[in-house]
Amino acid sequence: MLSRRHKAILVSLPCTVAFFYLLASTFTTSVYLQDTIHRLGPHLTYAGDGIWGIKTCFDSATGSANSARPMVKDGQYPSNGVLETTQPVPGTNGFNVFDNLYLLNGTLYVVTSNPDLFLPRDRILSRPVFPGDPNTDNQPTDKELQFVSPGKAESLFLQRPVVLSGPSMLFYDLDSFINHFYHWWGEVVLGSWRVYSALSPREGPVELLPLPQRFIMPFMSNGNWRDPPGLDAPLMRAAFPNAAIEQADYWQDLIDLQVPVVFQRAVIANRVASSSHPNNAQWFKMISSTMDVEAPENFFEPVRKRIVMNLLGDLPVIDNDGLVLSPTGMASDKPVVTYISRQGGGRRLEANAHGALLVVLEQLEEDGICELQVPRMEELTLSEQVKLAARSTRLTMDYSTLPGLTPPSGSQYPAPNWSSDYDASPVPSTDLASRVLPHASYYIELTTTLESLENVHNELEGQKEYLADIQRRLSASEKRLKNAATATRYAQLEFRMLKEHSGMDRFMAKMLGKGDKWEAKVQEQEREKGRQLKQILKTNSENEAMFKRIWNSYPEEDHLENEVRELRQTLAETTKKLQPASKAVELMDNAWSSMALCLSSIDDSIGFSRMADVATTGSNWGAASKKRKSADQAVKQLAEAERFVTQAMALFPAIRPVHATDTTDGYCFTSPKFFLGAHTSDAFHNRIKKASIYVNEVKAKLKDERALATERRDKLSEEFRMFSALLEMRERELLDLRKGIIERILQGDSRKASQKPPDLPIGPGSNF
Repeated sequence: MLSRRHKAILVSLPCTVAFFYLLASTFTTSVYLQDTIHRLGPHLTYAGDGIWGIKTCFDSATGSANSARPMVKDGQYPSNGVLETTQPVPGTNGFNVFDNLYLLNGTLYVVTSNPDLFLPRDRILSRPVFPGDPNTDNQPTDKELQFVSPGKAESLFLQRPVVLSGPSMLFYDLDSFINHFYHWWGEVVLGSWRVYSALSPREGPVELLPLPQRFIMPFMSNGNWRDPPGLDAPLMRAAFPNAAIEQADYWQDLIDLQVPVVFQRAVIANRVASSSHPNNAQWFKMISSTMDVEAPENFFEPVRKRIVMNLLGDLPVIDNDGLVLSPTGMASDKPVVTYISRQGGGRRLEANAHGALLVVLEQLEEDGICELQVPRMEELTLSEQVKLAARSTRLTMDYSTLPGLTPPSGSQYPAPNWSSDYDASPVPSTDLASRVLPHASYYIELTTTLESLENVHNELEGQKEYLADIQRRLSASEKRLKNAATATRYAQLEFRMLKEHSGMDRFMAKMLGKGDKWEAKVQEQEREKGRQLKQILKTNSENEAMFKRIWNSYPEEDHLENEVRELRQTLAETTKKLQPASKAVELMDNAWSSMALCLSSIDDSIGFSRMADVATTGSNWGAASKKRKSADQAVKQLAEAERFVTQAMALFPAIRPVHATDTTDGYCFTSPKFFLGAHTSDAFHNRIKKASIYVNEVKAKLKDERALATERRDKLSEEFRMFSALLEMRERELLDLRKGIIERILQGDSRKASQKPPDLPIGPGSNF
């Protein structure tokens, strides 16, 4: 039997071991936390006992760091004194990070001994009133935010506050912009995260920052923060799966506590306050004030990775050129160009511009330069849209569209209250779209397409100038040849007239019996004329040389002349063939553009039909009229495409008709009866979907015929360029050869002709 003393020892041993184990665990945890915070950078430090502190706090007044101040302990608060509010990183208009930010009865309190360390109140937040109302003042008052000293805070709070540990995102705005997908992600979330990520080290991983534990919208209720298409909420769950999203009822609960609440760390975002930043005059965007904040280049990487990973299950592997190597379903062997069309929505490109852009992009794909994707985003699920964006090398879209994440079901957004936010100004380069994509080189790109169009235009202009130069050369050659022929005929005529005149003088002398006298006179006249003709011969020696050369005095020149003559004839025949071939391609391009416009009109018709489904009675009639008008326009454009093809067939019989082999409900799509009876929206959608299938079938056939015409045109163009270059080279050689021959003749070349030339009217064999 053990004595009572031995039993006490046995009982105390496990307690002692447990105590030292807990002590060792506490020390290990403290060392681990200190090591973690050390890797987080110079902004945070762990003070021990679960208290987070500020190693350096930014002083906005002096531009330097002030002394370290402790933060509130996780889940607890010191029993004596009040912790002052600090800013771990510099704030900017509309986006500010606070440590130890207090809330009491709906008012936020910044406890500080020096309010000059912070931005003015109106650059932090505003009164919750709708912008643009001239009868209300949005300047913040003591009801929204106060700066109080620690002493006044102690007398005001009276008791220890409730601690909300971890980072909190406080979106201090009304619902005029928050419940819009692009403003929520592209401005509010993105701007808040950019300022918050400034806490991370400049050259370290931003993933180590603690994720927000709650998003609070004090003036939103009943889920009004959600966008009508329903994209904001699912993406928030994918990006921040463990964060709570709180609304006005939660804010009211904190007010009803009637005790102070302290946010361990809070990021306040406010649209009105951000608009006072100088950058807003250039960008007209809420996020513009964050452009001057020093944040890591890949600051949005953690959010992007969580979205892609949670929606697709894997992150794509990408090479240096932006090509996706894996997984297999996303891999591509050439750059992937994605044109995100919003033709079925409210803000969209004009139909002609949309069609012209499609023609250029499809030509790039035909040339093997890229792989083209033209999705209808409203028909894709959220994961499908993210996957499509993840495998894209270049994204092209109109200004009102951000790539990769587009509302489905053709949903419409309410009219905005802040008109300047929709001005035609450029989008900041650090928007959500460029960060959601899986590679830093992905960006919004429309310039490449415009440059391609400009290059094609310049090439055509260059060809026109080349043809004009060739035409000038031909005209000059023809003029020189004509002048030479005229001079030769004139010389021959004058020679003949002189001989006839001499013969007539001899005949008259014999008839009048004054032969001796007349003979002497005639001989004198002939000698004078001979001297004149010799002078003509002397001054016209080059024409004599050319006349001799025509009769094969120099066979190498004859060979070149025959080749030049044949080349000119071949070039003329090629030009004659090239003109109708080019016209046929132009007609096929017009037909292709009409098909693109037809599909665009079909998209418009679908969009107006969906608008009619959700519109009120007054606007329903207008949307229904527009959908029918768009459908009629599609019919006309298809008929116009067929007319262009018919004209092209007349120029190039190898082109075949492009009618589709099927009809819809017994009616041809181009028949006016096609849409009769399609009164309900569902019936109309069914008809228009069949029409879309029909048009795509016609467009596929048109693509093959257009390629056939283009191939013939390109072949003739290549022949034209080849013959033109060869002709120019041979003409230059012939000119040089002729110059050399003339120089040799004038220097007394005794070269024998291969064929004796006829006697000249004057010259070496004459009587003169």
